[in-house]
Amino acid sequence: MGGVGAEAKGVKLKVFARVLRRPEKVRAVANSLRALFDREREDLRPSEFDTSDLTPGGRVANVVLLMIWPPKGEDPVEFGRKAVRLLEERHGVRLVWAGGVRKSGRIWLLIKLRAFRLPDYRPCRFYLTREDIYAVYRLSMGRG
Repeated sequence: MGGVGAEAKGVKLKVFARVLRRPEKVRAVANSLRALFDREREDLRPSEFDTSDLTPGGRVANVVLLMIWPPKGEDPVEFGRKAVRLLEERHGVRLVWAGGVRKSGRIWLLIKLRAFRLPDYRPCRFYLTREDIYAVYRLSMGRG
């Protein structure tokens, strides 16, 4: 359950990704965030992040947890949405996701690995790559 991150010369990780396999863990992370947001709403309850379509048992990766420090002075909700749009554009998919902001200001994005290929919305699998993490890192550094 290791993660992958991008950092600048000894500074704390700006972007960190972790795979969540068990639906119970996904629910626990969503519940820890209390208030969630997605592409349209900012008042989602954790129970509204549907985990019924996740594969049980922990053998299959279900969700990527992407943790991002937003740029100073930027609205974390809008920055989270911008990061998801960047990933969607890079892969040509529509992602199913929800995000939350920790007390520390760090954005946590729960991104389901079941996505929809554009333009026909056919189901597909989303794979977060190291290059995606670096693209989000560059975005967080204002070089997006």
